[in-house]
Amino acid sequence: MIEQTDLLEQELESTTTYMDCFKGANWARTEISIMVYLIQVIGGNPLIGYANFFFEQAGLNSSDAFNSSSPSLLMNQT
Repeated sequence: MIEQTDLLEQELESTTTYMDCFKGANWARTEISIMVYLIQVIGGNPLIGYANFFFEQAGLNSSDAFNSSSPSLLMNQT
């Protein structure tokens, strides 16, 4: 069974290109995965990870930057 699956995967791999991601039903899957990623970025998710750095660049000292970013980290985990 494993050998048959491996042969099937090799056959599919040899006939598949990246252009297939933009054709037919695969286009819908590609579009969904892109939108899921973009929604996270547009919503500011990466900024939360860099909040301390952002606050320090804005002029706060390290202690105040940490205290300012802690509530946002806690709210994101719920």
